[in-house]
Amino acid sequence: MRKIENLRNTLNGKVYIFCKDNQTAKEFLVDAEKEGYLFGAIKPTDSQPDDIIAIEENKQLAYVGFVGRTAFQCKNKDNLHKIDYAKYKSGADDYYVRDRE
Repeated sequence: MRKIENLRNTLNGKVYIFCKDNQTAKEFLVDAEKEGYLFGAIKPTDSQPDDIIAIEENKQLAYVGFVGRTAFQCKNKDNLHKIDYAKYKSGADDYYVRDRE
C-alpha cells in the first residue's frame, strides 16, 4: 500500500491531494491520521473533508484557500504536484490530475 509520506519525501514543491468525492476525502483523512499527519494540533478525522488538501512539511496538512485553488486550476508547474488520491491509493501509475486542454 502506498504511503502519503512517500509523496512528501519524493516530490519537490507543493503537494496538493485531490479527492474526487467525499468518501475519498474521508479515506484520505483516515490514512493521513494513521501516518501521523495533523491539521495544526487537530487530528485529520476530527476535521472536515475537502476536495483539495495540501501536504506540508513536518507531517502537517492544510486546507487550500482561494489562491491555492486558483493555482490548482492552472497548468501543471514544476513546483505544484496535483495528486488524484483515489488513483494514487489504488496503485495506478498515472495518479496526477490532468490539466484541462
